[in-house]
Amino acid sequence: MPQPSEGVTYAEKINKAEALIDWRQDAVLISRRVRAFNPWPVAETRLDGAQLRIWDAEMLDPEMTPSNRALTGTVPTIEPGTVLAATHAGIDVACGRGVLRILRLQLAGRKPLCAQEFIKGQRLDGARFAPA
Repeated sequence: MPQPSEGVTYAEKINKAEALIDWRQDAVLISRRVRAFNPWPVAETRLDGAQLRIWDAEMLDPEMTPSNRALTGTVPTIEPGTVLAATHAGIDVACGRGVLRILRLQLAGRKPLCAQEFIKGQRLDGARFAPA
């Protein structure tokens, strides 16, 4: 069946640079980008200079920001991209607004792993993912 030509727009080809995670963005937006770029080009960031692909993630707390963490007195101001916790449930990362839990990830040249397996082989205490 022919489609109406009204409202037609051209969609540019997705390029890999669009998949770079900017941790200063909201956790909601980053979570959506992780889903949108799976299976290609896969959302990515840097850990100690190495490429790190994020295959699956979920938003934890959409309202938590570095400034209101400091106001509660629980933690000093935290830079976006900082690992807050690495547990069997996932890797919690501070974003510009909110907290993102990484569930499945992959170092360059390695196979994708669930967060629980990944943290067995990687030290993430005080780690910070590099912004795009």
